[in-house]
Amino acid sequence: MPSLRDIKKRIISIENISKITKAMKMVSAAKLKVTQSYLLHTRIYFKKVKGIIDSLIENNNIDNLNLDIVFGSKNVNKKICLLVFTSDKGLCGSFNTNIIKYVNNVIKQCEDYDKMTILNVGKKGFQSFGKLKNIKLIYLKNDVSTVQEYSNKLTNYVYEYLITKQINVFCSLGYLFKNAVKQEINYEKIIPFKKKANNLFSHKFFVHEPCLSSLINVLIPKYISAYIYKNILESTVSEHAARVTAMENASRNAKDTFEMLNLQYNRVRQSNITRELMEIIAGSEAIK
Repeated sequence: MPSLRDIKKRIISIENISKITKAMKMVSAAKLKVTQSYLLHTRIYFKKVKGIIDSLIENNNIDNLNLDIVFGSKNVNKKICLLVFTSDKGLCGSFNTNIIKYVNNVIKQCEDYDKMTILNVGKKGFQSFGKLKNIKLIYLKNDVSTVQEYSNKLTNYVYEYLITKQINVFCSLGYLFKNAVKQEINYEKIIPFKKKANNLFSHKFFVHEPCLSSLINVLIPKYISAYIYKNILESTVSEHAARVTAMENASRNAKDTFEMLNLQYNRVRQSNITRELMEIIAGSEAIK
């Protein structure tokens, strides 16, 4: 049976842990509220950019244009770049574990690709994928001051790979934020585009200037940048939501453990008092 001193040390330790988890929950809840507002506006902007590109594709003859970067080419080796969104820190439940498991499944599905590159956003993913063989791992450190600058950095890296034909398929894997208690993993192929698109700007006489190929080549980097920026926010908001849930569960478990230890402490203390009383009574009876 543990001594009163040992139980008391554990009670103090649990109290300190509970204070930390409550503080982390409050910080993540505040960040969640702020970042969520940015995400809602970014979704609207991305929807508009994608709608313009879809409209240009749908309302124009693109078959004669040299747009292999956008629509891919059938006679080239398949080289895929997978952009994976994880967190830099832990203590967010199964947030990173689920992404890592999903990536392993995607790798199995992409065995027919000649080359695969994983571009990591977040340290946890980069650390976990280090054991993978025949896969190029890239981690661009977030050493800039804003999310927009970091998304531009990632966009320049990806677009350079596309125009130099080091990759011809660009996919993304990360969380989509639904609400504070629900986040879904989303695996999506960004490039090449599907020629049959859902047009948000349906118009038979869509006037554009300059030529279509120049316009699309200008819009594609903006589309990739908007997509990456949106998904960084999606992943960040989902991470904050997951951490709020994880810290709430940790605080609840700490409270239950504290109550259990407190009960155990009182029982041991009562047992010691009873034993001492019995010794006193036995001693007094022996004197008589």
